Amino acid sequence: FVDVLATMRNPDLPNTVPEYLEWGDPNEAAQAAYMAGYDPIRNIASVRYPRVLLSAGLHDEQVLPSQAVKYIRALRRRVVNPEEMYFSLDTQFGHDGPADAERYFQVLGSEFAFVLDAVVKR
Repeated sequence: FVDVLATMRNPDLPNTVPEYLEWGDPNEAAQAAYMAGYDPIRNIASVRYPRVLLSAGLHDEQVLPSQAVKYIRALRRRVVNPEEMYFSLDTQFGHDGPADAERYFQVLGSEFAFVLDAVVKR
């Protein structure tokens, strides 16, 4: 989850109510306060972040693409270097990434190129 409190407050989503034991019950004040402490979207600081590549799969049913979009928008609004916050939405895969080996290695190559570029430019 990238927006833990909002996601866990929606009982209509799969894996919310059954996972209260793992993540916490946002309907209980003490647990909601604790959850806010580890909720990624609520803990973005207004500082310089390392370069970020956030990727999502259009057909991901476990982490909805809308959550990834919400998170990258929050990053870009709050960090001091929003131009280094990148987002990639793949229209072909879901939660586990590409199913075929060729596409898997294309994606992996792109991720390695991103990391290499970030390291070389520092």
